[in-house]
Amino acid sequence: MLNSLNRISSNYDYKIVRKYGERFNTELFTMYYLPQRDLSLPSRIGFVVPNKLCKSAPLRNRVKRVFREVFRLNLAKIADGYLITVFPGAKSLTCNYEEINSEFTKVLQKVPFAR
Repeated sequence: MLNSLNRISSNYDYKIVRKYGERFNTELFTMYYLPQRDLSLPSRIGFVVPNKLCKSAPLRNRVKRVFREVFRLNLAKIADGYLITVFPGAKSLTCNYEEINSEFTKVLQKVPFAR
């Protein structure tokens, strides 16, 4: 579970990141990121798995749990001061933890918020 300091909890933050943030696409997920005004604040991360992607609530929750765990274990590699929103894709519904983790480590080499 992500620490409450590292979670996006307001709908406003989700909308701001999606509207003004930069997008990074992979085959497993789409990620939006936006620098916060105060770069000394810890980075906050949110996950969105819509009903349109999958009607089964247990499957949607499983995907969110896997993504949260991947980000929690790699949180030290993410610089402070960013808002990050992750939208898992349809292919991520059938992937396991190792596949998602390897895709995320590839992404960390390309995005500007990686340490």
